[in-house]
Amino acid sequence: PPSRRPEGVAELRRLGKSYSEAVDSAQLLAPASLIHDARFLCRFHEFHRGTPPVLGFFSNQPSFPFFVSITNTFAGSAVGKIDHDYLSVLDCRHGRALLKCKCCNELLVLDLVTGDTIWLPYPTQLPKQATYNGAVLCVAGHDNCHSCPVLVVLVFSNKVDFITAGCVYSSETGVWGEITSIHMPDSFVVPLPTVLVGNTLYWLLDNDHIIQFDLDKHRLDLIEEVPHSYCKQVIIMPAEDGLVGFAGVDGSSLHLWSRVGSIDGGVPWTRRIIDFEELLGPETSLCHPLLVGYAEDADVIFICADTSVYMIHLKSMMKIERWNELDIVFPIFPYTRFYSPVKALGAYCLAAEPSSFSAVPSLAYSVSRMPGSRSTLAGERPRRRHALQPAGERRPW
Repeated sequence: PPSRRPEGVAELRRLGKSYSEAVDSAQLLAPASLIHDARFLCRFHEFHRGTPPVLGFFSNQPSFPFFVSITNTFAGSAVGKIDHDYLSVLDCRHGRALLKCKCCNELLVLDLVTGDTIWLPYPTQLPKQATYNGAVLCVAGHDNCHSCPVLVVLVFSNKVDFITAGCVYSSETGVWGEITSIHMPDSFVVPLPTVLVGNTLYWLLDNDHIIQFDLDKHRLDLIEEVPHSYCKQVIIMPAEDGLVGFAGVDGSSLHLWSRVGSIDGGVPWTRRIIDFEELLGPETSLCHPLLVGYAEDADVIFICADTSVYMIHLKSMMKIERWNELDIVFPIFPYTRFYSPVKALGAYCLAAEPSSFSAVPSLAYSVSRMPGSRSTLAGERPRRRHALQPAGERRPW
């Protein structure tokens, strides 16, 4: 019988189970024109249930590369060789990374697949003696729409008066919004991973309390102290029923905590214990496993045992992948993103070997000397730039 598929819609078979495996197969089975077709990409992402793959992770550890790719089809980019003296990572979400540029005292929103960058100044109300953390998110709540406005939320604590404040930057308006604040005695924000649950962002404080920022109400609130600090290696993550939870490792077991509402209106903590010996093998308990990261968009955690790193899917509690000879420390910032192998959506080819890009530290040098980066005013709209240029196609900054 004749095909009932609409014109221009193609179908691929024998694709791998995971998104990365499917991308590998698609490169072999289909022409480039099909792989980069917008309709095909939408169906391709929907087929994989809207869960983007983990392409790699950022690390602020000086002895470790700034970005490490963990897939075959995404080799990363020259940003992986950036010196830690230039950049540090604050957050990753919806296919964007929020970086702190140490040389020009500005923030950078980076899309590793398209190479798009947005530079923005710190809010003028940020005290010099403040500690701060930030979060980045797409207004649409996913990474499929590359032109969708981006929000950056910055929270900062003044150690003098113990006032913690927050404000939101919109790439659509190009300015920071109004400041909202809360008084928190003897506690301040620390640079640990954040999590988005519903329309609320959560950060861990230095005294093991959690602070939340409601994006709808534009308000900061303090949540009670977590019941266990796990030697300051706690990762906040979503729990069931749209509430916030957290995870930690105790000995050879993973502890998953969630908040469950009670009849009297309280929200007590409940704990679920996962044995690493059953999940990863009996040898794991001898290596003192550590929880080092959580990929919010993919709902996977990263466990480091000796020099092996495991990626575990939380819902199925299945080990997805293992990498050897990776001696990483807490915390890492996983980067998730849908992508096409080569020049997807007109982007620069980041699937090529890093050597095909301009020599490093030329990228770091370009980052440090962006014209106007030091003089950008709070009311100005930062310009969008391609920070990564293929060899021979570098443009003047």
